[in-house]
Parts: sequence; C-alpha cells; structure tokens
Amino acid sequence: MNTFGERLKDARLKKNMKQTEVAASIDSTSTSISGWENNNTKPDLDKIPLLCEVLGVTPTYLICGSEEIFKATPDEQAHIQKYRVCDQRGQDMVDNVLEYEYNRSINPVSDKRVESYINVRVHYQAAAAGMNNYLTDDGYEEISFPSDVVPRGTDYGVRIAGDSMSPTIPSGSIVFVKAMPAIESGQVGIFYLNGEGFCKRLVVDHEQMSIRLESDNEKYKAMKISSDDDLRTYGEVLGYWVKK
Repeated sequence: MNTFGERLKDARLKKNMKQTEVAASIDSTSTSISGWENNNTKPDLDKIPLLCEVLGVTPTYLICGSEEIFKATPDEQAHIQKYRVCDQRGQDMVDNVLEYEYNRSINPVSDKRVESYINVRVHYQAAAAGMNNYLTDDGYEEISFPSDVVPRGTDYGVRIAGDSMSPTIPSGSIVFVKAMPAIESGQVGIFYLNGEGFCKRLVVDHEQMSIRLESDNEKYKAMKISSDDDLRTYGEVLGYWVKK
C-alpha cells in the first residue's frame, strides 16, 4: 500500500466501517472520503488527527506508510502550537511557505542561479500607521523586488510610517497591496478616511452594528467609523518588505 488513499481504505476496512460512518465521525462527507481513498483529493491537515483517532492508526502510518515514531523538537512543537492557533487564512499562508521551502530544499539549484525581479509601483506618500499622512493617488516610483518576496496579486506598494501596526507590520516597511473596493472583516488594508490614508485592520462588528479600523499595536485606540465619515477601501495588504 504505497499511497495515502490505499492506506486510508485499508484502515477503514479493518475497522469494518463504511465511508458514511467515517465521514460522520469527522464531520465530513462520504464523497470526500471516497475522493481521499481514490487519491483524487487530500484531506485538510485538521482532518488527519480525527481520521487517525477513528481508524486507530498513527499519523505517521497514514501519511508516510511507516509506524516510525515522529519525535518533534521543542522548537517544532512550539511551531505546531502556533499553527493550531492561526485561523484558516494564516494556516493557508504557512502551508504555502512550507510547500515552497520544502520543494526548494529537496530540489537545490545552482549557486549561479539568476534571480528574477518584479517591478512594483510604490507611492512616495506614506500610509498613516499612527501619523495621519494622506495617501495620494499620484507620485510614485518603480522599485524592483525579488520575485519571491512579492505576493501574487500585488498591484502596488505603499510605505508605512509609524508603529501602530507593529509588530505585524514594522514602521518603515513597504506593504504589497491588492487593489480592491472592499475587504473582509479581520483583514489588513489601506483605507482612505476623511482625506487621510491609513494602514489598519478592518473590524465589522455585526452584533454592535459598528465598523472600526484597529491597530495591532495595543497603545493605539481603535478608530470608530460613523455615518458621517468618508471611508473608502484602497485594497488588501498581502504582505510587506522591510530593508535589512
């Protein structure tokens, strides 16, 4: 049994369970179980422990086909604990970085590799991160960044002045922004508020029927939005770069 699907099906049959029974036990569907067993799809990471508990196998066996015990170092255990606290968006970002670094590690390239660059339009005017600077629509320069530091979907860059989004986004960094007229609650974005530009986290409180722009630095108070305010969204912050 060399594939994940084969091992999953074998473990299920040994427990004399139907696909529907396994699905119900892990809050999934029989279609998903069938897809996993046929190696058409793979389960999310949070489903692996549930599958192992229901089928009585170890994650090492189910994923790798070996009963060898995986011993995590204290640092690795700390990373796992932090990963479990992250929301789905955060876990997806970690998964993407891990997949990239894993492939880079097992497929080393020549030291003479040519690094590719991407030009990004970066505004001269800094977005306020505590200093209330106005973000203009004109006045920018083209800056070349290594392609592996620019998130996919980036439309432009904005300099950050102030520490209100620290430690998430350091003062003096350049954030990469995807231009869009609206973002979801909890995401960091670039906003126009009453003639000034801000880099803040949008919070939509449906229970209180309120909207706030919050800082990740606790010493800054949230900016509560009223019906008299002129609030516009410039875009979602996808990541940042800071000169070392």
